[in-house]
Amino acid sequence: MTQSGPVAGIQKQGVSSVRGIAYAAAPIGSRRFLPPAPPRKWTEPKDASRLEPGVLAGSRRARGRRGDLAVGGLPDA
Repeated sequence: MTQSGPVAGIQKQGVSSVRGIAYAAAPIGSRRFLPPAPPRKWTEPKDASRLEPGVLAGSRRARGRRGDLAVGGLPDA
């Protein structure tokens, strides 16, 4: 559970992991040059078992929705 809503991650070898959890709302439109705003809240468990397309900062090929800024995770070994 986060302050924004419940999450469902993965557990591997006794270690829990979550990926793609929003830490701020997207800085688009009128919010472009303002300080970060909290992410939108949700009520249903969010799938945090993998990264969504487009959440990697600095990627020239970032795709997907113009969504929240998110904390990722390490790739599976």
